Amino acid sequence: MVADAMQALTGKSHYAAIAQDTIAMAVNDLITVGATPLVVQAYWAAGGSDWFADAVRGQALIEGWKRACDICKVAWGGGETPALAGIVEGGRIDLAAACTGIVSPKERLSLGDHLAPRRCRSSCSPRAASTPTASAWRATSPRGCRRAT
Repeated sequence: MVADAMQALTGKSHYAAIAQDTIAMAVNDLITVGATPLVVQAYWAAGGSDWFADAVRGQALIEGWKRACDICKVAWGGGETPALAGIVEGGRIDLAAACTGIVSPKERLSLGDHLAPRRCRSSCSPRAASTPTASAWRATSPRGCRRAT
C-alpha cells in the first residue's frame, strides 16, 4: 500500500489522512442529497490480524478517524474490523465507512430533480462549481456561496 511505502521512506504514518478521506467520502454522500450526517460506522477489513500489530499505524488510523468524526460533527458509532485472510491481501487493509443521517425538513431532500449548473462566487473553478456535489455544498455552506448574479 502507498501509505506503508511512504512510512518506510519518511518514517511518518499517513493513515490519519487516509481515515479522514474515508469519512469525507461517506459524509459527502449524505450532504449531496441534503441530509445532515449524524453517525459514521467504520469497516476496516485487514488481510490478517497482524495488520493491527503495528501500533503506530493503528494509532494513526484511530486518531485520524476520530479527528474526522469531530470535524464533521458526527458520532463514531462503532463498526467492525474483520481479518479476511485470502480475501484481502496479507499486510493490506480495506477501509470503508457507512454514514447515517437525517433530512430535515424533508424539503431539503435533493435527488437531482432540482440540480443545475451554477457559478460559485468562491475561488472554485467553473467546472467544479457546476457539479452536483458543489451544488449541494452551496446549499448547506456556512460561507454563503450562492449563485453568481
